Amino acid sequence: MSLLRKVITSEQGRVSHQPLPALQGTDGNWHALSALQGLTVLFTCPRPTPPNVPQVPGWIQVGRHLPLAPQARAFAAVLHELQAAGVAQIFGISTSGHAEQKQLVKRARLPFHFLSDQQLRLAAKLNLPTFEVEGQTLLERGAMILRDGAVQTHFHPILAPERSPSEVLNWLKG
Repeated sequence: MSLLRKVITSEQGRVSHQPLPALQGTDGNWHALSALQGLTVLFTCPRPTPPNVPQVPGWIQVGRHLPLAPQARAFAAVLHELQAAGVAQIFGISTSGHAEQKQLVKRARLPFHFLSDQQLRLAAKLNLPTFEVEGQTLLERGAMILRDGAVQTHFHPILAPERSPSEVLNWLKG
């Protein structure tokens, strides 16, 4: 049984005809998601937890929302396979700010950038699943495949973050 399930799909393979917002990345650039060419993998996750900082209270009760490093590292580990399957770019997305995201990218030595959806523009546009802890609205873990800036499929829920890239690869090869 798959731990991921496609919840957004259509007969034509395109589910979002609406323009997607531009989000700022850890590279300092604004990335217009609707203008991305080719295949793009976006994975959504709650937020990075800086070293030596306690977890947000309440995360124990929502265990599937633990820090994003395992999911990010799993995507980094299969980056070459994703590229071989035709993926032109990959981005992580969270609602955290750039300072937290930059720290994660540097600390985990990630070969891709994170985009900040701190204002929840992408989450609202695509009705992405979110949750609240201690007054913070965070994205649930998910993964999306875009083709030429349009969402093709969305994987959710993700219960085992380290398996998320395998499900994406299986869909791409399938």
